[in-house]
Amino acid sequence: MLKMLDHERERYMGEDLDQGEDESGDNITDDVVKDSSTGPGDDQAAVGEEDDDIDDMFADTPEDKKKDGAAGGKKITAGGEKKKKQAVLLNRADEEGYYRPNIGEIFNGRYQVIAKCGSGVFSNVVKVIDIQTTNEYAVKIIRNHEVMRRSGESEIQILKKLNELDKQDKRHCIRLIDHFDMKDHLCLVFESFDMNLRDAVKKFGSDGGLSLMAVRSYAKQLFLGLSLLRKAR
Repeated sequence: MLKMLDHERERYMGEDLDQGEDESGDNITDDVVKDSSTGPGDDQAAVGEEDDDIDDMFADTPEDKKKDGAAGGKKITAGGEKKKKQAVLLNRADEEGYYRPNIGEIFNGRYQVIAKCGSGVFSNVVKVIDIQTTNEYAVKIIRNHEVMRRSGESEIQILKKLNELDKQDKRHCIRLIDHFDMKDHLCLVFESFDMNLRDAVKKFGSDGGLSLMAVRSYAKQLFLGLSLLRKAR
């Protein structure tokens, strides 16, 4: 290719440059100068690439290169996901910061998990048995997140104050039994109940709602709890 380019340059430069144009009206000198502006190094690199592709019968086709590139990308992604999952298993928390408890696991050397109760925005809850007293409790495991942790710490302070003001447990506020840290998760231990209000409505009020007697009882407990909150202000 280089020899052809030199030959063409000598032929054109030997012609009458005063005319400066061929039969089609294009400026030949400008074309030659533009073509030569790339430099011999670029031409040699291009020739080398073409020769390599032609001479190497085992060279990858463009489609093969695309497939290899795609496969390589998938391998890297899969490896990254695998490492991410391994980190999750080691920390025992998912990508959103929820702790992943196992049945039979023991928290704080005392509370053994016997059931998973569900999860909410701030935490997930498990039912445990105190291996020292055989009492059942509910453990609220706060998500491993700075904002959630601060909310959990505020909840502890509020509950401690309410429990202190209601030592005889007559105002129907939930009792905070214990709290501790476990693998970067703040855990709150509460007394355990059979069901929440939603489950009670589904079970006992599916036909026509809760009875007036039940509503009156729940309302009374709610107002007593609110009066305690007002006292704690």
